Amino acid sequence: MGVFGNTRIGERINAQLRWETFNTRNYTQFGPDNTSVTSANSGKTTGILVGPRRMQFGLRLTY
Repeated sequence: MGVFGNTRIGERINAQLRWETFNTRNYTQFGPDNTSVTSANSGKTTGILVGPRRMQFGLRLTY
């Protein structure tokens, strides 16, 4: 998901401010269970498929 806004600085310079998020709702998707009977982690879920929420900001200047 992303939000951005454009603005003009003077006659020749344009600025674009961006805010982007990944995994916005922060839902956890667990990885597959360990199905090995001989493993100490048998039946346990030891990982996740999707990382945590991430955000990034950016500024683009065009002249």
